[in-house]
Amino acid sequence: MELCGALIATISFVIPAIIFMTIVYKLLSKFKDNKKFERVMQNIRATTFANILISCIVIVKMIFLKEEVLEINNINWKCIILIIILIPIIKKTKLPTIFYIIVSGIIGIIFKIAV
Repeated sequence: MELCGALIATISFVIPAIIFMTIVYKLLSKFKDNKKFERVMQNIRATTFANILISCIVIVKMIFLKEEVLEINNINWKCIILIIILIPIIKKTKLPTIFYIIVSGIIGIIFKIAV
């Protein structure tokens, strides 16, 4: 029963996004040579970049800092060491991204249990 609910929730989340992206793609194809449309798209890109940058800053603060105060003893050293170890491994291996996500989740669970 839970699997059925999860499947329905996933489908009802994905279908509107697919419909929306199809409409946006058709509009982009239709207006791609319009100068006003190009200016609007440049503004949207700048706004999107700013939103992504702010989100990254918030996520980095949540990952690397144990508290809001920026002090040397509040830095999450386990996470920094893990990233320093994993980046060369990721660069050398060409595994799918989902593999790294799953492995990172498992390592995070191990860190939570061990501490």
